[in-house]
Amino acid sequence: MVKIFSEYSSPRLLYTLDFIFQGILQEKYHIFDHVSDFECIAGIAINYSDRDIPGALTIRPHSLLYETNIQSYFHIEVEKIDDKYFFFRTADEGIIQHDIFASTFYLISRYEEYLNTNFDDHGRFPHTESLAFKNGFIQEPVVDQWIFYLKEILQTIYPKHSFKERKFQFLPSFDFDVPFRYKHKGWMRTLGAFIKDTFHASKNFERIQVLMNLKPDPSDQFEYIIRICKENKLNPTFFILYSKLGRFDRSVYFKNKAYNKFLQRISTQVNLGIHPSYRSLDDPKQIKYQKESLSKTIGIEIVYNRFHYIRMRLPHSYLHLLEAGIIHDFSMGYASISGFRAGTCTPFYFFNLEKNNKTNLFVLPFEIMDATLQHYSKLSAHDAWNTMKDIITKIKKVEGLFIPVFHNDSLSDEGVWKNWRQVFEKMIQFCCKHD
Repeated sequence: MVKIFSEYSSPRLLYTLDFIFQGILQEKYHIFDHVSDFECIAGIAINYSDRDIPGALTIRPHSLLYETNIQSYFHIEVEKIDDKYFFFRTADEGIIQHDIFASTFYLISRYEEYLNTNFDDHGRFPHTESLAFKNGFIQEPVVDQWIFYLKEILQTIYPKHSFKERKFQFLPSFDFDVPFRYKHKGWMRTLGAFIKDTFHASKNFERIQVLMNLKPDPSDQFEYIIRICKENKLNPTFFILYSKLGRFDRSVYFKNKAYNKFLQRISTQVNLGIHPSYRSLDDPKQIKYQKESLSKTIGIEIVYNRFHYIRMRLPHSYLHLLEAGIIHDFSMGYASISGFRAGTCTPFYFFNLEKNNKTNLFVLPFEIMDATLQHYSKLSAHDAWNTMKDIITKIKKVEGLFIPVFHNDSLSDEGVWKNWRQVFEKMIQFCCKHD
């Protein structure tokens, strides 16, 4: 058991300790607020206070975990020591000189997003406003690295203690913004597309072939994805855009009968989640409506979510998910850059800073997206794979969870997505191989 001395307790401290010791280190812990009780119990000893307690590993506390409000301004200095990034320095001597507990909380609570007033063109928190990007550690799982650093120190002090080893996990996920290029569009949309492509004969010829079932729809990659995941014993999650049509919502109309039969069939083979429409940020009632509509169609309660365009704001978007009965969110990442939005590759529960409490919404961060690499970073398939491999290697080093985001279009292996199937298959092989 890990025993922790702290003169004060708080919802923030308990939340952080749960994440660190139960979530990552898989260790039971107990907090003591009296030194006498702390010293008379055997176990790994951590002193989280300004007191001096002989024999205990000391971490001097920052005030963050004992506060109940949201500070409007934080001056944070980030230091790079050896190959690790730290902030919240609270001591000038000792083994650990930064409050890694408060630093962890700051990142996984997404504290900085509550303070942000600058949004990008889609109304999102821009990665350029993040502490991680500004200080060069956005592509480092710093939280997991801090906890593994703490584990190494504790193993040195307590060599007889055997820590549990967690294992690298891989959870592929797929967003189906436009599940089909030509099929299930209805005669009005199809006619409009024919007229629009009047001077693109090859497109219209392909459209005719697909509609006459002479050729498969290029965007229909469902069976390919399901097959390759089954071959590698993977359990993928498909996020379905299930809404009315709009400028940024170009999926199949959600009342299309043929499409609904198709969704009913694949729901028996994979996990399905809702992909709330672009306008759901401005009209949050749409989240519950779309989720309940999809649940009714497939006959399975939907509990997984990823926002379309990653268009969300904290805490409101997450509170709307809870109101809709969604308990797993896969939106914690950036559309505009690869990396670790919350500084971690370990799932965590959403902590509502406005109410100062832990919720039951389980957040599963994603680290990389095909569209990010292709559209934002402008990488070739070859360079995209190198970037992806580097991210995966860092996650493997801390035995974390890797969640990539792919779209069905990127697996069509044509146009701008030529050779991206190779990237996808290399990713599968690299993640599934046993080192």
